Amino acid sequence: MKIGMIGAGNVGSTAAQNFVEAGHEVMISNSRGPETLTDLVDDLGSNAHAGTVSEAADFGEVVMEAIPFNAYKSLPADTLGDKIVISASNYYPGRDGLTDVGKTHTDLVADHLEDSRVVKAFNSIYWENLRDGQRLEADPDDRFAIFIAGDDDEAKSVVSSLIEDIGFTPVDTGLLTEGGRHIEPGSPIYTGSLTASEARTRLAALKATVAAYENGYYSPSQEVTIQELADELDMSEESLSEHLRRGTEQLISQYLKSFPFS
Repeated sequence: MKIGMIGAGNVGSTAAQNFVEAGHEVMISNSRGPETLTDLVDDLGSNAHAGTVSEAADFGEVVMEAIPFNAYKSLPADTLGDKIVISASNYYPGRDGLTDVGKTHTDLVADHLEDSRVVKAFNSIYWENLRDGQRLEADPDDRFAIFIAGDDDEAKSVVSSLIEDIGFTPVDTGLLTEGGRHIEPGSPIYTGSLTASEARTRLAALKATVAAYENGYYSPSQEVTIQELADELDMSEESLSEHLRRGTEQLISQYLKSFPFS
């Protein structure tokens, strides 16, 4: 497959290396021009080329954007129309400035690329794990997970295949808004080094905990009982209770880790 890469930082260049090693052809670009990518392309080998952002967007059957979030409006929407676009960027207010991100920050990317088939992926894995974590010979459940989210099932299937090609396992978090919210900065599963099996368990716990909160289970008056919540979510009370236990532990653990304890 031909893959265009917009962004040649740690994530973009590492993903490009993985795609090339898996037999795909890559054109990589950045905001400074292809002449700055000569050494990188030489290292990547004959299946890698440098180009402008517009050329990379045109080249790829699939295009990955891995640029600072505050530059998302520079993505060439016309050229990327009808294409599968992997959005690997993240919004960090300290770097990107304060902005109204609405539902999720990837929704803003998708709104800008209104004619593209946007799949959120590669944003919640440390680049070092992307570089060193391939487990091509392992059972899919034992490979490291790469979370994905999107509204287009066919596009997610294509991206999932690419993830499998490079030795990881895709774990689908759901639709772009709902699922994307679970893998943005601040989520308990964001940048977690999890096997696919662990990732599915953690994701289920997180989803149950969020649903419980949204349905009033954690309100002072506890507006809904555990049985009513289980019925609403179409699962057993025992299964829901286990998910909530895990989810609450994860959220508390993540909260405590945010403090600079010595």
